[in-house]
Amino acid sequence: MLILWFSPHDQLAALAAGVNQVWTDVQVEEYDQYLVGFQRASISTENIAAVLNAGQGLVLAGGLTAVLASATYFTPVGKFTAGDLVIYI
Repeated sequence: MLILWFSPHDQLAALAAGVNQVWTDVQVEEYDQYLVGFQRASISTENIAAVLNAGQGLVLAGGLTAVLASATYFTPVGKFTAGDLVIYI
């Protein structure tokens, strides 16, 4: 039977290595949790930006449609000139 005797310094080093490994595992799990939270927040931010972008596009399209429709209606009547179109756009 082989019995190994470790010096107190070796025992302390082994204990420190074990504690360090446990803390590293805890840190990795905590980092993973934060990373998942960040990814969810990133997806949520992208969705919100897409909705806002779509809303802005609808407002812009509606405004341009209204200006061009009014130009189409009022220009032949003589109440709307090309200069008015430039001012409104």
